[in-house]
Amino acid sequence: MDRMDRANPGISRRRFLALAGGAAAGAILAACGGTSAATDTPKSAAPTAVPVATAAARLAPTRSAASAPASTAASGTAGTQATEQTLVIEAVDFGFKTMGSIPGGWTAVQLRNLGKEIHHAQLLRLNDGVTLEQFAAASKQGPDGIFPIATSVGGVGVTTPTDLSEVMLDLKAGQYMIACFIAGDDHIPHIAKGMVLPLNVTDPVAAVAAPPVAGTITMSDFTFEMPATLPAGRNLYRVVNQGPQTHEWNVVQLAPGKTMEDVKAFFDPPPSGPPPGPPPGKPIGGMNGLGKGLSGIAVLDLRPGAYAAMCLIPDQSRPHGDTHLHLGMIKGFTVT
Repeated sequence: MDRMDRANPGISRRRFLALAGGAAAGAILAACGGTSAATDTPKSAAPTAVPVATAAARLAPTRSAASAPASTAASGTAGTQATEQTLVIEAVDFGFKTMGSIPGGWTAVQLRNLGKEIHHAQLLRLNDGVTLEQFAAASKQGPDGIFPIATSVGGVGVTTPTDLSEVMLDLKAGQYMIACFIAGDDHIPHIAKGMVLPLNVTDPVAAVAAPPVAGTITMSDFTFEMPATLPAGRNLYRVVNQGPQTHEWNVVQLAPGKTMEDVKAFFDPPPSGPPPGPPPGKPIGGMNGLGKGLSGIAVLDLRPGAYAAMCLIPDQSRPHGDTHLHLGMIKGFTVT
């Protein structure tokens, strides 16, 4: 982020061009092997700073990455049995490891953060005919170059080290990229360090119904429509983008004594100023960027307390636009 990129993901997207420059293109091609071919075996975008086998032991057991549908349970107040495949994405500093190819359809996408920094997993579906080389070249311009050649189809929101976050997406066949746009203390977006990986989605092998949800979150330019209070526990929420711009629903649990004004203040000071102190809350996932008219399901296990939902994607109506948060797209809510 402009202020404290390591703790807050979105503003780094606005600064992508100035901070990453041409380094992103080379890193992307290197991470992807310079080709659009994908395999059905796990692959990593960059050398792992933490051995996956060692770091994985720090996390609770989860379902394995799947290249074929598997029966899973999705619990929530709405009830619960859904049948979908699971795609586990392991994030390290700075790379991803996951399956190279999966069939389309409803997919539980889990992000397991095995690194020491926060990460997220944005899924981008390349427009038909767009190559990885073209994507790498467009990345030199940051989001302004990426938005015209790819669609943001959702993904797992910001996840802290040793944690796991999850969303469910109805993936259509096509060539995808998994990317992390968060920047660390050095202000360099993780994608420019090679934290990007191709994913090939083939035709579905079976029709799967959407899992039941406990409620709906609606995004538009530039607001959220959602209840002021959500129940504690694990629940599924449908997140819908009704605005013409791409939006996200990232969730932060506020630290004791912190308020919405603290969150706004954390992002408001100029990039050159000193950090305003520790982050006012802990990121706990949510739904990453969704393009116009798209939707997905966020899976959250909420504890009682005060929370904030925000969109930190840059304004797409003009080059290098301010984040949507600065345009008012932030909302507080309570969990009881």
